[in-house]
Amino acid sequence: MRKLVLTAIILISTYSYSQVNKRKAFQLFKEARNEYYDDNFKEAANLFEQTVHELGTTNIQIQPFYVLSLDKIEDWKNLELEVPKFFELPNHSLNEYYKEILEIQTKLKSRLNNEKGFYLEIKQKKSVLDYKSFLDKYPESKYAPEIKKLLDNLEEEILWERSLVKNSLFSMENYLESSKLKKYASEAENIISLWDKAAKAKAIHLDTQSSYNAYLTEFPKGEYTDIIREKLALKIEDDLFETVKKRNKGRGYRDYLDNYPNGRYTEEVNKLYEKLMIDQINNINDDNNFVNLRQVTQSYKQIFPNGENISRVNKLEKRAERNLNKRNSGMLLFSYETNESFGLQLGSLRKKKLGWYLTARATTNIMESTFQRDDVIPQSDFESMTTEYETVYGSASLGLTLPIVYPIYLHAGA
Repeated sequence: MRKLVLTAIILISTYSYSQVNKRKAFQLFKEARNEYYDDNFKEAANLFEQTVHELGTTNIQIQPFYVLSLDKIEDWKNLELEVPKFFELPNHSLNEYYKEILEIQTKLKSRLNNEKGFYLEIKQKKSVLDYKSFLDKYPESKYAPEIKKLLDNLEEEILWERSLVKNSLFSMENYLESSKLKKYASEAENIISLWDKAAKAKAIHLDTQSSYNAYLTEFPKGEYTDIIREKLALKIEDDLFETVKKRNKGRGYRDYLDNYPNGRYTEEVNKLYEKLMIDQINNINDDNNFVNLRQVTQSYKQIFPNGENISRVNKLEKRAERNLNKRNSGMLLFSYETNESFGLQLGSLRKKKLGWYLTARATTNIMESTFQRDDVIPQSDFESMTTEYETVYGSASLGLTLPIVYPIYLHAGA
């Protein structure tokens, strides 16, 4: 009894489901036919296909429109499947579209014959152009997957052969990028790896910035790029150190220390730089150039506040300061007066206080003159005498110097 009830329920449910499907199929058919009459053949073909799917089969009302729609959009792949179905339907020859579909069948057979003939022909030729021509002409052909596979294999062989002929890094990388099948990928990668290893060995053997840069240019994604970059960085530092050491200039040492404050040669560069500055300080000190001496000693203290020679540099800086700020200076001058007497003046000039001076002068004939008491002639007789006499003059004066506006001084003395 239970089995009978269950069977009845299943039959009723199946019938109800079938009725629903039929109503939906009928609605789809009406929409599809409207699209067909509006010349929307692609949409019509899609709706006719859904109608058949909902109904679970085709019939003499649906199939002619479906075939005609496929013909309008030249869907040869589906036409090959759907045209035979029309001729399998009962009374198909009585359908109003029989002649049209018969013409479509003839056209389809001709196309299929041409397609097969073209397929057999190009299969023997093994030509990339012919394979592509077939796929362009029959993209939906049942032979298309096979031709596509033949095309891919042929292109793979050609691409690999060209890569071997050119035998370059570019050709091998181009193969790996362009190949669809990657049939020789491992072989290409092994070749690149060998070249990469050889280029690395050459760069390290030459050990120059140029050799390392050449490797990085040729193998930007090479296996040893990290190693080469590290060696290049070390080489740049080595070359800079050798250059600044050879030139022995303060600017070069500063450039190195600015770029490599914790470099491998930082300690040595600091020692060389300090020695250079000490040599400069000693030379300037020997020349008594106190302006430069103060400047260079201050620079040394700024750069090497804890330098080995800081004590001596402090002393030399103080020496420069003393001489630059010196308040007193000695004076030694040559003098000439209108009575044709010459002399020397010596003394001390002070910036803010009184100084002193002593001047001694005489005529040039003072050493040749003789003086006797009896030679003294009264003034009253002097004017009447015809003999010529020379005047001998000598004097000394002592006085003070007073600064007016440095370096102008006022002299006063007797």
